[in-house]
Amino acid sequence: GGLAFAEPAGCPLVVEPAAAHAVEPPAAGRLGPRRLGHVNLKSDAPLRTAAFFRDVLGFKLSEQIGDNLLFLRIGAEHHNLGIRPGERGMLHHLGCELPGWHSYQPILDRLAAQEWKVEYGPGRHVPGRNLFTYVVDPSSGLRVELFADMAQIADESSHVPVRWEPGDRMTKTINTWGPTPPASFLA
Repeated sequence: GGLAFAEPAGCPLVVEPAAAHAVEPPAAGRLGPRRLGHVNLKSDAPLRTAAFFRDVLGFKLSEQIGDNLLFLRIGAEHHNLGIRPGERGMLHHLGCELPGWHSYQPILDRLAAQEWKVEYGPGRHVPGRNLFTYVVDPSSGLRVELFADMAQIADESSHVPVRWEPGDRMTKTINTWGPTPPASFLA
């Protein structure tokens, strides 16, 4: 019922048909993310990996910082896939969407009670203009971005991908509200 393969930099992928049944949205008042919004992968060849997703799978480039940080999308949402330099096939983070700013306090309080600590944030990224907070699962090391208010690209015909210089990452794009991330985030 699907197709398994690896993209040129070696990241294994599985493409499956969409589910035939509809999934009910979570009940009102439920504490937790709405959905998985994006995946941020590491690649030892970010441009080559992005070209594969763009040219073979039909993703569109939304924004790019130098040649090493690329944001791609499937539909109108600014990005569903981020690609950055690093060990081939490794995950930098999963991005889970929250309903909005009001959701951060109760969710972060609940995660803190489970011994999940904030690694970076809250803040606002320039690419995607989204709110963010990154937390790390203490048992697995999995980094999760809790994001809200992701930019939308409504008119594909007029969109020109934004291109930043490599040095802009830490000074102009990472966090409009304040500090740069800790070294653990950059690894």
